[in-house]
Amino acid sequence: MWLIHRTLLTRLLVNFMLLFVCLYLFATTIDVVLNLDAFTTIAEAMEGSDAPWWRRLWRTLVVTLDYQWPQIFQYYAFLHGLVAIAALGFTCTSMARSREFVAIAAAGVSLRRLAGPVVLMAVVLGGVQIVNQEFILPRVSGLLLRKHAQAGKAAIDAFRVPFTADSDGTLLQAAAFVPDSERLEQPTFLHRDAAGRTTRRVWAKEASWDSSRGGWQLEQGLSASTDAADVGVGLRTTETFEPSTLSPRRLLIRRRGEYAGMMGAGTLLDLNHGTAPDDAAPLRRALMARLVMPLVNVLCLLIAMPFFVDRLPGGLLLKSVLCCGIVLPLYMVAAGVQVVSVPGIGPLAGVVLPLVLLIPLAVWRMGRLQT
Repeated sequence: MWLIHRTLLTRLLVNFMLLFVCLYLFATTIDVVLNLDAFTTIAEAMEGSDAPWWRRLWRTLVVTLDYQWPQIFQYYAFLHGLVAIAALGFTCTSMARSREFVAIAAAGVSLRRLAGPVVLMAVVLGGVQIVNQEFILPRVSGLLLRKHAQAGKAAIDAFRVPFTADSDGTLLQAAAFVPDSERLEQPTFLHRDAAGRTTRRVWAKEASWDSSRGGWQLEQGLSASTDAADVGVGLRTTETFEPSTLSPRRLLIRRRGEYAGMMGAGTLLDLNHGTAPDDAAPLRRALMARLVMPLVNVLCLLIAMPFFVDRLPGGLLLKSVLCCGIVLPLYMVAAGVQVVSVPGIGPLAGVVLPLVLLIPLAVWRMGRLQT
């Protein structure tokens, strides 16, 4: 039995790698063709319009690779579950055509025992995803947040910060936030009372994030009271530091919500403390999704397995169509609720809801497996 399990696991993993590489190259080719003008424009700006054609061509290739190579890690995070289902289908279809399931059943081995390598494949792929999520994606997140017009840069461009509430109600507004250097340009902090009225205003020419103190180090900072009950209203005083929970990571999450999915679990746990209510829900959902999605992958594989594993070969095309029509929508809906809240259901309950529905379905499907 060990030989059967080892052979099946090897085939599953090889088919997964082949399918994933083909899918990545296909998606990358389409993306490059659709955005070739943007890459060419960036290359000409770097080399100059009067540069030789071969230098501009070389710079275009460098810029294209610079933008595309980090995408493979994000593709794996998003698609490894779907590609695993496809690898299961290709592997089992090949075994059914060569009558290997007939030989296994004739030897007195229950076909349900083949679920072991399938679950082990999901565990291996889930382990790779943990490494990818905790160690790789956080390092390349700045590259993944770039748009095509920002290819060749080390991080996304600076962006304006509109009035954004801190956890204690303080409003932050800045002319620009530079993610690469974690710096605010012309920031303004408005301190407010319980009724929402501004009591003090702090502004500066620039501000840089100080993680050790949990706030912004101000350059040429000033403050003035706006409370009519304050005797010193209107008097300006020098300020050098402004405590705040609006760290650079939180500002990026406010700007680009997908950034929360690129951070490690430890970072999410740190950010969850003292987080404003608007930021708490996506952080908690992202944390819970790290635990739920590996289980969803296993359950979807078990639901798909009876479509292909059968002691009576035949009807493989119909079984493949049924699997695509049933299992893939289930997986996509289960993955979708990990990032989108369900109306009327809390963020954590919405993430766990697919498990409640998929567990009995997986048990019923494995019970229906003909062996």
